[in-house]
Amino acid sequence: MGLLKRRKGVGSLFKYSATYAAGDLLEKAIGLAMLPAYVYFLAPADFGIIALVGTVTGLGGAVLSLGVYQSIVRYYHNPPEAKDGQQIVGAAWLVLMIVPAAAIVALLTIGRPVLEFLLEGLSYGRYILVAMLITYCNVAFIETVLAVTRTRALVRRYVTVVLLRAILTALFALAILVMVDQPSAFEVILSQAVATLLCSMYSIRLLLSEARLSSSAQLFGPLLRFGIPLMPLSSSQWALRVQDRLILNRFVALSDIGAYAVGQRVASPMQILMAAGVRTLQPMMSQAARGQDLSGLRSAVVRIYGVGTVICLFGSLLAPTVSRALLPPAYGDSAELTAVLIPGLFAAAVFQLASSASVFYGGKTYRMTLLALIAAVMNGALNLVLIPIHGIYGAALASLVTSVILAVAAWSTSPLPALLENVRRSLFWTTASGALLLFGGAWLNASAFSGHIGGLLMSLAVLAALTVQAFVVNLTIKKAGHERD
Repeated sequence: MGLLKRRKGVGSLFKYSATYAAGDLLEKAIGLAMLPAYVYFLAPADFGIIALVGTVTGLGGAVLSLGVYQSIVRYYHNPPEAKDGQQIVGAAWLVLMIVPAAAIVALLTIGRPVLEFLLEGLSYGRYILVAMLITYCNVAFIETVLAVTRTRALVRRYVTVVLLRAILTALFALAILVMVDQPSAFEVILSQAVATLLCSMYSIRLLLSEARLSSSAQLFGPLLRFGIPLMPLSSSQWALRVQDRLILNRFVALSDIGAYAVGQRVASPMQILMAAGVRTLQPMMSQAARGQDLSGLRSAVVRIYGVGTVICLFGSLLAPTVSRALLPPAYGDSAELTAVLIPGLFAAAVFQLASSASVFYGGKTYRMTLLALIAAVMNGALNLVLIPIHGIYGAALASLVTSVILAVAAWSTSPLPALLENVRRSLFWTTASGALLLFGGAWLNASAFSGHIGGLLMSLAVLAALTVQAFVVNLTIKKAGHERD
């Protein structure tokens, strides 16, 4: 009877996790579905401006959240100092309304020269101020209510907020693109701000029913002491994803940044699918940490890893050809970049898998934080070297190399090698065969890179990256198996 209850509990956990993953997946899918409208109505330079504003809002949200969302998850059901969950939510909400507002005001006044240097080409009044408004609304209201509903397993409310933000953003942007004669980036960004404000109002309504603001100030200390040490991991992961755009902004035109961002958007299904898989694995890792269902976790990891390798393979082979046929000629470079961006996103997903294993199965985050910080510095250095020479193709290659090195290092230091010692052969041959076939695909697409990095160099880079990943993963798993024996 106890086993039956435990299985039902695990089943509910998987059901909730799958629902959350589906909500996030739909939000990203709606954004991807908007891509044809963007490339049809907007010039590459306008899309480049939108991408830079998205960089500001994403990175700003990662930094200004102060790790408080994780503190809500940590303390809601086990609050310190004899408090209840509503007071935890109230304290977290106050922190996320006060501290980010003060930081944004300081940044817009004292830090204005830094913003204008990093975001050269963007009008301070038209774009940067609107980007900060969107950032604040996301941090203080929308992401806060998402953290609360996720912690309380309020699945319907979570999915409602996620889809409301995505649908409102898409509808307002589509209305601007269709109804305005020669729409500009500023009008699209303004429509995003309006959608964010409306979603924030709904989020405030939900938070008022979940939070108790009285006597919450004394909880600021525990929330910040737990959350702030987690900031380097989330911030460095975001820096890895967006610093290439900031560096590109110093060396290339906004139209090139737009082409690069469209290439990333075309390659994003790789990231969406792998992120959903990793998200679904997280509760399984928590169960495995208590000695439950180890075989199920092993099987699920191998399936997700194998499916990801196949998607990476065929995506890299087919995406350039399909994109060339569908995208306007002005976005021609976007199509060619997908052959390199997709393997990089797959490697980034492998890091997320290893990072999740360290947190949910191993209970440690410091190694992943250190690796992410080192990788962020490495990626910045590679971008500074390659972008002045090869432009957006240099940024794509820098991301690929950094992601693969990070994935290999994270996998080697995570609990996964010991956990998967019985399936090392299938993992090795899946990845190695994918790398060899991908080499052939990259060689066929070599002419696309002949004027930039050179087809042979690009092919060898992709081959070396994935093959090194396969061999190192195999060796570390094998070594872990011998140590346990």
